[in-house]
Amino acid sequence: YRIDQNGWTVFALNSNIDATAASVQAQWLKQELATAQPCVAAAWHHARFTSAPDGDNTKMTAMWDILDQAKADMVLQGHEHQYERFAPMTADGTLSATGGMRSFVVGTGGAETYAHATVRAGSEKQLETFGVMRLSLSAGHAKWRFIDVDNAVRDEGAFDCRKK
Repeated sequence: YRIDQNGWTVFALNSNIDATAASVQAQWLKQELATAQPCVAAAWHHARFTSAPDGDNTKMTAMWDILDQAKADMVLQGHEHQYERFAPMTADGTLSATGGMRSFVVGTGGAETYAHATVRAGSEKQLETFGVMRLSLSAGHAKWRFIDVDNAVRDEGAFDCRKK
């Protein structure tokens, strides 16, 4: 499904079903992106890029590529029991100075957290603590703040969207 608010469209996608470029989900996403707001984000469960012990999950590569081609701005994911923030990257995991999407892995509520393995290229921040990420979306702009259970801000930042 999708939510439109404050100049943003946020897509909720399913990383547990077919996510290939020919899938029903991918075709729906392409169709919906045609009427999306100027700024775009997506959320799904399994992390496309991660420094977790299991490593990157390639299942959502086609969805990442579709979103990136539409100049989407960020992807929010969970699954891994840790927090990690990535610089803008393309679908193949290449850092992108001129495009690409930011990625956040926030699996820091519930089950015990665990350590990051080898830190993946593009990873800008890694935390192994319980907490929440507060995301504020306004017209053309996004701000994030990761707050641990002791109410300490452990990561924060902001960026302007790419405006499709």
